[in-house]
Amino acid sequence: MPPGLPIRLPRLAPLQASDPVPWLPAGMTAGRLEYGYGAAAAEGAEPTIVWRPAETTIIVGWREDDGPSSEPEVLATPEGSAVSWQGAADWTLVAISRPDGRRWTVLGNRPREELLRVAESLPGQ
Repeated sequence: MPPGLPIRLPRLAPLQASDPVPWLPAGMTAGRLEYGYGAAAAEGAEPTIVWRPAETTIIVGWREDDGPSSEPEVLATPEGSAVSWQGAADWTLVAISRPDGRRWTVLGNRPREELLRVAESLPGQ
């Protein structure tokens, strides 16, 4: 497989009233994806932030051509515990687990602090 992000993300579909919309950086517009939600900087643009409910176990693939894999970093947050992992092509994954058991993953090519803020602002149960 070639190095870097393997696929282009689809365009965002309109949100439904019950969809979880977190804090987003200024100018970003949220929408639905087939398996979750996303936000793009302009209408019709490819999403640069994606979020979805997380499973108990998160599996991350890595291509050898992308170089050595980075180590996940555990973060303590007021909203629960989180893990940040720097992936290929400047994409970062943030996974957050809340005390109520709700878990989210946020993936994007924005600064980690922004992705963590998105994750922290997603609803609990």
